[in-house]
Amino acid sequence: MAHFWFQKIIDDGKRWAALPLAGSSYQFTDAEPFVRRAGPARADREALVRIQQGGIEQWLLLIPPTIPLWVNGRQPLLGAHVLTERDEIRFRTGLRLYFSTERLPQVVAFPGGSREMCCARCRNPIARDTPAVACPTCGTWCHQTEELPCWRYPGSTQCPLCDQSNDPEAGFRWTPTDL
Repeated sequence: MAHFWFQKIIDDGKRWAALPLAGSSYQFTDAEPFVRRAGPARADREALVRIQQGGIEQWLLLIPPTIPLWVNGRQPLLGAHVLTERDEIRFRTGLRLYFSTERLPQVVAFPGGSREMCCARCRNPIARDTPAVACPTCGTWCHQTEELPCWRYPGSTQCPLCDQSNDPEAGFRWTPTDL
């Protein structure tokens, strides 16, 4: 799920926190977490709108000409910008948000498909509705049941096909603190 990174104010300063974008449209605010769900886009306000087509999710940032807002140091041409991984949105106040589409691995019911799919670790077929994990980095599926704990296989630390951590507590691979 796409999310924004924002600096959360805590007792001893600030730290980066992720705000999941579960709705279909948002507007920016002056109060933490600086983004809130919104109704239909208005011509006098900036808006962030989810566009889904053919299973692909994209986020469109719409900015009226009167709103001083920059994406990666530039004002978007024609008042619109399709957000991509790690885009920085900066406001006149100096507030910075970072957009990310990185997902965390999670156990879900395997959705199945038009053809049989095999687990990347054990190479056995994965039955529809069986608990499994799709690697957020490479997209490969692994069983995750008591009998077949392939994603969190004992002794392993990552996906069988890439370097994505299989530790459920690992968190995101990238945060703005890396900048």
